[in-house]
Amino acid sequence: MIELLKHRQTYLLEKELAEILNVHVQTLRNWRFQRRGPEYLKFGSAVRYDPMAVLDYLQSATVRAER
Repeated sequence: MIELLKHRQTYLLEKELAEILNVHVQTLRNWRFQRRGPEYLKFGSAVRYDPMAVLDYLQSATVRAER
């Protein structure tokens, strides 16, 4: 997944990101409404995700196990 995002040169559609994260599109919509989840761009009513912003979000959401 990370390699896919690193080499992506165009913005992701909602549906594409939902497939990558294995969540429903509605989950992404809920996250946006709650101001959670990865940063996104809005062009009118169109929502797009920058792959690098998604990577940043995933890295910040990672929880390290403590020993």
